[in-house]
Amino acid sequence: MPDEAVTRLNNLPTPDSPVFKGRDDALAFLRALPSTGTGIVAQSVRGMGGIGKSTLALHHARGHLEAEHGPVWWIEASSNAAVTAGLAALASALNPVHAALPLDESGEWAVAWLQGRTGWLLIFDNAEEPADLRPYLGRLSTGQVLVTTRRDLRWNDLGTPLRLDTLIPQTSLAVLQEITGRSGDANATSLAELADELGHLPLALQQAGAYLAQTRTNADTYLTQLRADPAGVLAATAPGDPQQRTIAQLWSVTLMSPSAPCTTPTPTRYNFCGSWPTTPPTPCPATF
Repeated sequence: MPDEAVTRLNNLPTPDSPVFKGRDDALAFLRALPSTGTGIVAQSVRGMGGIGKSTLALHHARGHLEAEHGPVWWIEASSNAAVTAGLAALASALNPVHAALPLDESGEWAVAWLQGRTGWLLIFDNAEEPADLRPYLGRLSTGQVLVTTRRDLRWNDLGTPLRLDTLIPQTSLAVLQEITGRSGDANATSLAELADELGHLPLALQQAGAYLAQTRTNADTYLTQLRADPAGVLAATAPGDPQQRTIAQLWSVTLMSPSAPCTTPTPTRYNFCGSWPTTPPTPCPATF
């Protein structure tokens, strides 16, 4: 593959929403990381599900690609098999002959190819276990490696983690206003209350905003329904929304997983676990 084509090679997903707010500092931090040379340490982005880790990584990756450093390759990293498949896909994109070879062999070829170049970017998205990446991280040090994970485990091969928190109220309101197109003062109070009820979680704001915009539902009506039946309302997405049931699934993972304990505030209002740093926690029930 010609070098010019290599610098543009990527498999980046399409952004779920054009609205991206409140992450300027985090994006600036990532863009200040070295992207060429040797001995570069991998960087992790951590936070709860729906906090916007993958969205931040995607915006960083697109900026990297525009600088023509390339290639930029996105790897789903929830298991060792997924990581191997992602590296093998990179090998096949660079040289189609690898499509007919075993995944392990193609993955190793991709790692060796990356070792001989600088300036590339790999995103290991949604990593679950350090052991799935450990065979590769020590050898991938001539480009930039970004790892997104909701797991707060000890990742010895990564530098100081970049931790994402929920959005501040003003930013959450701005997100809902832009997605819904309801920017007037008459809607601000209701949208601000909805943002607060959603815990200022970016994915929840995106999904709720898209639903309001496409169904023309009143924010007050949506809020009333949300408080009465949070699981049902969050599972109802806007028509054509590719993230069908995403929020409901996040709830299931967060509340039902014994390995991911959470807390909920003393007040009875509905919200997302982990969204109230100033409220004394009580045990989070396993049901809604």
